[in-house]
Amino acid sequence: MPQSITQRVRELRKNQTPGENMLWQCLRNHKLAGYKFRRQHPIKVVHDGEIRYFIADFYCHEKQLVIELDGKIHENQKEYDEYRTYVINQLGIRGFRIKNEELVDISSVIAKLKAVLYQNNSSDKTYFPSHILQNGHTLRERGAALSFERHTRFVEG
Repeated sequence: MPQSITQRVRELRKNQTPGENMLWQCLRNHKLAGYKFRRQHPIKVVHDGEIRYFIADFYCHEKQLVIELDGKIHENQKEYDEYRTYVINQLGIRGFRIKNEELVDISSVIAKLKAVLYQNNSSDKTYFPSHILQNGHTLRERGAALSFERHTRFVEG
């Protein structure tokens, strides 16, 4: 992994949001159903022949599960988030999105996460929002047209 990715991951870990910190306290040290989670975990992606990385807020390798916290920035990058979801799903990784406002009831969030963890990995891999964009085109049809280089959590390798 390139040093720039390692540095970015370290920076994100040091500067985590209050929501990320709250959830991390519930996930770290195998606290959630005995599963190991990593925070700010890079996921390698090949796009147009180039190696790039998505940095997931939280990742459980054993269950192939990404957990993403959605703050206000995600209101302005819905197409990017859906494209990212599509790419992650194509790698065989399931995902679960949590809005920061949901963390007010952390016990409910933990209960939902446990339900996802106990589901069979071979079932539906999509726990993110719908893969249908507003104009009715699927991500598969529009994926290449999305501009995602401008977003901070997608880092070129």
